Amino acid sequence: METKTLIDIVICVANILLVSSLFPSIFSNEKPHPNTSLLNIVVSIMFIYAYYMLGLWMTIGINFLIGVAWFVLYMQSIKMDKFPKYKKPFDLEMIDDNMDLLDDID
Repeated sequence: METKTLIDIVICVANILLVSSLFPSIFSNEKPHPNTSLLNIVVSIMFIYAYYMLGLWMTIGINFLIGVAWFVLYMQSIKMDKFPKYKKPFDLEMIDDNMDLLDDID
């Protein structure tokens, strides 16, 4: 087996693990900040270019999937910011309301 092919397979397996680690975030209610997703999309594009220059074709395909997963997370985080479906964990109004309830107990 050619060394380049072996390197391609090893990096490809690592990237498959990476893209599979993004699925829980895609299907959960909590999303990363949009800037995090954008930065990872840019990094993914840079890796695709580097892998293209090295001729690592399988890795290019998997890295494209990583970029798509980050794009999906980016779109979900923007949609969530515009149309929130649930209260954010540290909603100040909710905390104030709970503090008022505690004051009423005294």
